[in-house]
Amino acid sequence: MLPFIYIVALCTLIIFRRDIQTIMYFGGFVISGIINHYLKITFKQQRPER
Repeated sequence: MLPFIYIVALCTLIIFRRDIQTIMYFGGFVISGIINHYLKITFKQQRPER
C-alpha cells in the first residue's frame, strides 16, 4: 500500500510543481524498481532451510 501512496504523491507533485528535481527523483524511483525486479529474476536462488 505504501508504494502506491508514494507514487501517487510523486505524480501529484510532478503535475503541480513541474520541477526537474521531482521528475528526476520519480525517474530514479522507477528505474531502481525495474533494476531490482530484473536482478531478483537473474539471481533467483533457493532459500536456505533452517
